[in-house]
Amino acid sequence: MQIRSKLTLQFILIVATIMMISFFYIYNRFRDQLQDDFYESLRSKAFLTGEMLVGKIKDKEEEFFQPKPGNEHNPLSSENIAIYNSDNQLIYTFSDAKSKLNVDKLNQVRSDREKRFVYDKFNSIGVLYRNKYGFEYVIVAESVFNSSQLGKLLKILAWVYVLFISLVALGGWIFAGQALRPVNSIMNEVDAILPSDMTHRLNHSGQKDELSRLVQTFNKLLDRMQQVFVNQKQFLSNISHELKNPLNVILSQIEVVLNKERTAEEYRVVLKSVYEDVIELSDVSSKIMQLSKINADGSSIRFENFRIDEVLFQAKTAVKKCTPTINFLW
Repeated sequence: MQIRSKLTLQFILIVATIMMISFFYIYNRFRDQLQDDFYESLRSKAFLTGEMLVGKIKDKEEEFFQPKPGNEHNPLSSENIAIYNSDNQLIYTFSDAKSKLNVDKLNQVRSDREKRFVYDKFNSIGVLYRNKYGFEYVIVAESVFNSSQLGKLLKILAWVYVLFISLVALGGWIFAGQALRPVNSIMNEVDAILPSDMTHRLNHSGQKDELSRLVQTFNKLLDRMQQVFVNQKQFLSNISHELKNPLNVILSQIEVVLNKERTAEEYRVVLKSVYEDVIELSDVSSKIMQLSKINADGSSIRFENFRIDEVLFQAKTAVKKCTPTINFLW
């Protein structure tokens, strides 16, 4: 996967996760607020019904003579309000089709003074009501919580989520391309660098950012590589020179000997000289191998003092072998 695609995908995942958490929080907060309003409405209905029906009861015998509305036999009613006296007896209900609460539920309402619960697929609230004559009643108001506003909110959030993610994907792709444009420029410049021309360097904006630092680091690498190539060329030139001299001396001696017939003593002298040159050539080869090993493992070269007169005498000896008739002033 390309970096541009990877950055775009990561950006989408981050934004999508944040939006999902935010929308989940918004949806739950809105649902909780609707439920609070729903239960507050039931609570108001419960107290209003209690005030109207049992608010003025002074005698327990009056509890069972309250009139019931006309929908008490409608089993499809989505709302109901039931009133229980202190003996947990049902004294009033909107609908006879609704089942009675058990004693445990009623005792929980009396203990907490107000209790929310789900009963028989209804969202219910039970409140403890005390009229002005001191009689306590448990009033249970129940209804079906089916808010269409939650469905509308969910659709809106879903459409906003899809639209926003699409815009984020498009924007992320464009911004990732703009961010990687300098990288593409650097890659093109690197492709243009050839081994035959190590003097080319990458251009950088001079800003103190990561890309400028990368360009500067790469230019320093090119400097070191160029120095390595220069050292390699110089090393090869020195090898050629060091090997050429002993070989020329050997070749010259052999040519001189082959010009005419020689005595056994002369052949012996020439072979001895050639043997010495071969020893010298072997020594040069060993030194070259040591030098190449030093360059290979990155070890530092240790310099020592050397007598220049020894070099001069070695050069004089080499010249004498090639041209025995030459005379030196020293």
